[in-house]
Amino acid sequence: MKVSTALLAAASAASASPIVNETWYAFDSHAADATSVITARNGYADIAVSTHNTHRQKHSAPPMSWNADLAGYAAAVASSCVFAHNLGPGGGGYGQNLAVSGSSADITSADPNTFLTQAITNIWYDGELALYPGYGQPTPDMSNFSKWGHFSQLVWVASTEVGCATHYCPAGTIFPALNSWYTVCDYKAAGNVASQYGKNVLPPQGM
Repeated sequence: MKVSTALLAAASAASASPIVNETWYAFDSHAADATSVITARNGYADIAVSTHNTHRQKHSAPPMSWNADLAGYAAAVASSCVFAHNLGPGGGGYGQNLAVSGSSADITSADPNTFLTQAITNIWYDGELALYPGYGQPTPDMSNFSKWGHFSQLVWVASTEVGCATHYCPAGTIFPALNSWYTVCDYKAAGNVASQYGKNVLPPQGM
């Protein structure tokens, strides 16, 4: 049962500057078999890469590879249980998508891979694909950037490396009364760069 949903974006376009994005997503879910901070166990890295690449292929974007340094930066942010962009680890220079999934149920033993794939597929890709306003435009209409900015980072042609982390955050951290799993994905090169959309966000094949 869905408890609440909301989408937030935390940056605005700037010349030659990447835009970072965040998503706030809450729901009730039950799964099994997990640990706390996940970056590379239980097939997590392979799932992160393959899920990104499944969607990128649809937009003629080259496949991504796993970057362990980016995953470490993502883990530092996710483990803070502070739902806010932080490009401090590693000195920045990369893009970042955030998603958090919260539940009133006990989800300490939930599968982090489930929350990872939900972030990438359900929220960042499926949830935003139809909202992208301007294939082929160097800078599309940015007035609804918060509705599609995660999608554009996900399929950004020049972003060829990714590192993600998913961390359990108890009630009282991100959500006042909900337990949550917090997913952070960092990207290199950074996407969502002003005036670079036309050549980096390509239409779905067959469009």
